[in-house]
Amino acid sequence: TEADGRFDFVVRFLPAALAQLQVTATSEDEQQLAFHRLARDQSERAAEGLTIQLELRRTVEVEVVDQHHAPVADAQVAIQLGWPHILTGLATDAAGKVSISVPASERIESVVAWKDNLGLDYRLYSLPRDQLADVKAVPPEFPLDRPERLVLEGARPLTAHVTDGAGSPLEGVVLY
Repeated sequence: TEADGRFDFVVRFLPAALAQLQVTATSEDEQQLAFHRLARDQSERAAEGLTIQLELRRTVEVEVVDQHHAPVADAQVAIQLGWPHILTGLATDAAGKVSISVPASERIESVVAWKDNLGLDYRLYSLPRDQLADVKAVPPEFPLDRPERLVLEGARPLTAHVTDGAGSPLEGVVLY
């Protein structure tokens, strides 16, 4: 930013390709942070009058272990904040841990960890469907006083057969 806190930038994209634009701002001392998100329908109006309010950051930690409770290094970790914002590109260190900084007001909705040949584990911090109407039900929260521990309990191959409506096999289909 300039001395008056302003900045300019240009983002060119195909409208169909942009689901969300996020601006991340960090104070010079790295103690404050902000994620400002604009949905696709807001992105064309975003060029004027955008204000980003920094706030104190908090650091949360995820620990990933295998089925024998040994640390898993280089496991991939993703954290979902308010939909559809997801922090990705995170990997555990040699101790199986990763620290993530988020603005203090952000609620963590879910966390997932995975590693090829070791498996996947996740936690959701929301109520199950059968409790959504229960006004006394309290959704679980991401633990702020300790690491969230995810256990990769193994993996096994999955074989998929892709067919058309008549049951004939299809070749060259991309799967995700």
